[in-house]
Amino acid sequence: MESENSATVFRQRIYRPYLDLGNAIPEAPFHVIGLDWAIDSFVNGRQYPAIQASGNESFRDELTAPPLGNYAVDDIADLDPSLRSARCEIFVDRMKAVVGIQHTEGAALCQALSKLCFHREVVSRVPDSMFDDFNGADGVIKAELAYLRASSLFALWQDDPNVGYELSLFEAIAENAPMCRAKVDATYQMVNQSAKIRGDLARCTVWQEKHRTVLEDYAHICEEPEHIRLRSRYHRVGGFLPQMVGDQAGVADEMGAAEDLARNCPSPGPNEEIARLEMLFPCLESRMQEAIWIGDLDLALMRIDEYIGMKELDPRGWMHRANIHLRRDDLASAASDFAAAAYLAPPSRSIALFMRGQCLAELGDPEGALNSFSAALDDDPLAISALEAIQDLATSLGKREMAIWAQCRLNDLVGTTGPQEGVQPSEAYKEFPRP
Repeated sequence: MESENSATVFRQRIYRPYLDLGNAIPEAPFHVIGLDWAIDSFVNGRQYPAIQASGNESFRDELTAPPLGNYAVDDIADLDPSLRSARCEIFVDRMKAVVGIQHTEGAALCQALSKLCFHREVVSRVPDSMFDDFNGADGVIKAELAYLRASSLFALWQDDPNVGYELSLFEAIAENAPMCRAKVDATYQMVNQSAKIRGDLARCTVWQEKHRTVLEDYAHICEEPEHIRLRSRYHRVGGFLPQMVGDQAGVADEMGAAEDLARNCPSPGPNEEIARLEMLFPCLESRMQEAIWIGDLDLALMRIDEYIGMKELDPRGWMHRANIHLRRDDLASAASDFAAAAYLAPPSRSIALFMRGQCLAELGDPEGALNSFSAALDDDPLAISALEAIQDLATSLGKREMAIWAQCRLNDLVGTTGPQEGVQPSEAYKEFPRP
């Protein structure tokens, strides 16, 4: 692994739009491209295809932790002028000039703020009253703003369950909004969250049928490539229904349809091609998870290799592949992939480093493991498992002072848990939200 300084510089290059609102590099993860487009849409009024992925505040917090702490602001207008790009200066000036919110410019601003992970700012700008009435000439704008408020509250809730979020917010948009992209997306969220969060098959079934009819109606007002991409997403989320009843063939049918649509969707221009690939990307991830579910680890590895090949700078792929290697008992390959995930993170740098340390310990490299656990603790000072591992390794290596320090640190922390036994796939790591 390279030095922390070079790693920081590389991280700045990958995630620059989040930091100083500069332009994204073409190789950046799709969520970075989506942010880049959202910023440009607000600053220059250009229109782009929808990019689904966006981050939570915890992602931004991890990105702007030291040594990038100077970028840790709650409002982009508070960023030190010496750190701003030229585009950031224009963005801040235009943001300050926006009056009201219920218009195209206001929606573009809130979209950009949401992509920047400033979700509290979106919630403060878009009032609850936006859900009251979607009638009138401005119904589509109100639906877009309501969707952004609901999405931001959902993102905040994912980080903190005490945040006041209810799925009924998306339900109100899905049921009452005029036909528009926000209505389609809200209907999709009803299926997705009913499956992932509630595990409610009956509710999923009802909403997937509504999802189908809304998509049919939306076909009359959108371009064909967008509709095909949304049909791909429809089948991908539809895979939850057979999965919940253990129907492997049904899952394969839905996932196959989603993949075929994304692979064969026409792309009239370079931006449409990026949008097509961004829809294929989670298909490959879902198909990898499907292969794990049916116990075919060779197939899972093949699919995640294609996923990584599409976006080598996205740490999620390396984290997934490391977990597959663990299932295959290939600890050396897992350790290497966890190191790559940590280098490219956020998200989940501390967890990737901890899992790498576990692999190295099992491989008979206690010094390497100790270094990895220590780096995990540097990244997350509350990483109990890393502290426990440091104490155990320091004791076994005869590093008495380090072992004493680790024990004292553990005693200072409240609510400790027992040591993690063995090397297990790190499926609980905080993933970047995937729609």
